Amino acid sequence: MANHPLNTRRLDSFLGKMLELNKNQIRLLLAQNKVSVDGHIETNRERLINTFSVIIVDGQVIQNNPSCYLMLNKPIGVVSATQDHEH
Repeated sequence: MANHPLNTRRLDSFLGKMLELNKNQIRLLLAQNKVSVDGHIETNRERLINTFSVIIVDGQVIQNNPSCYLMLNKPIGVVSATQDHEH
């Protein structure tokens, strides 16, 4: 997974904070194949995850933030930019 601005962080750091586990406990969970990231068993503690990664530990969902897409119709002549060279 490439470095992405969606609050990317390492899996071990995330698990340590969310579950209040030390590094040895996290390594044990990963070695026992009890951690799933986006539907796949994960054993790499350095795996990068983001806000939308689905994290399951020993059958319990730890993080599941589904993305939401909105589509809007912008009327002609309405500026919807953070910077506009004309205004």
